[in-house]
Amino acid sequence: MLNFLGQVVVVTGAAGGMGKGVAKILGKQGATVCMLDIDESVLNTAMQFFQEGYRTFGYICDVTNTENVKEIFTQIVKEYGTIHKLANVAGVSANIEFLSEDADKVKDAILNVNFNGVWNTCRAAIPYMLQNGKGSIVNYSSVTGNIVSDGGMSAYSASKAAVAGLTKALAMEFADKNIRVNAILPGYVWTEMLSKYNPENPQVVIDKFSKGIPLGRLGTVEEAGNVTAFLLADESGYITGHDLVLDGAATLVETKEIIKKGPKKLYK
Repeated sequence: MLNFLGQVVVVTGAAGGMGKGVAKILGKQGATVCMLDIDESVLNTAMQFFQEGYRTFGYICDVTNTENVKEIFTQIVKEYGTIHKLANVAGVSANIEFLSEDADKVKDAILNVNFNGVWNTCRAAIPYMLQNGKGSIVNYSSVTGNIVSDGGMSAYSASKAAVAGLTKALAMEFADKNIRVNAILPGYVWTEMLSKYNPENPQVVIDKFSKGIPLGRLGTVEEAGNVTAFLLADESGYITGHDLVLDGAATLVETKEIIKKGPKKLYK
């Protein structure tokens, strides 16, 4: 078990989904977890975890608003002394045709959360890490945009590729200051977001998606939390600028579609 005792960790997008899972895992490992989300339910989620025995505290924060981010980070430092580590999990997605009339509006909204949100929180957190003489950041990118993509995902793909690029740039810029910056590239991890495909029977969605994953199942938010904790922890101190793919080997699939759709004989 990793040890985060005495460490203040900020987690964005913590009201639900992977952010909630990351926050709980870090709480289990002893961190003081400051859970940020624009959704007010983050306050109840943090209180629930606190009642379970974890040092979790909720903050309503719009990561796209630079001043709001600065205010919340300043408040956290006043209350807990500093910020040691940061996990940027907040993100939004939308499927829209590139030539759609609404494409520009959707692109701006997605980039604002997925990229600008990461930019804003990194700029707010890193000065405190510099004061501490070290720090660690994990940014949530995606396999989408970096390795794979689908039609209609141009805005989302661009935003997540931008996060991966920013991660590498920050890793280089602050390596000599002992601040590590890594990215996690999730594939299909089961969260409430996926249930939208069939709200009445989400198991159908789980079964359908699982068929295309070599491990035969979707990932869990607990697994996302454990991987995040590892990259944040001092135990991974020689890893920086890394893209960690969390997808059950889904992006390694090469021949399944050929076998399904192509010629019956693949070999002579």
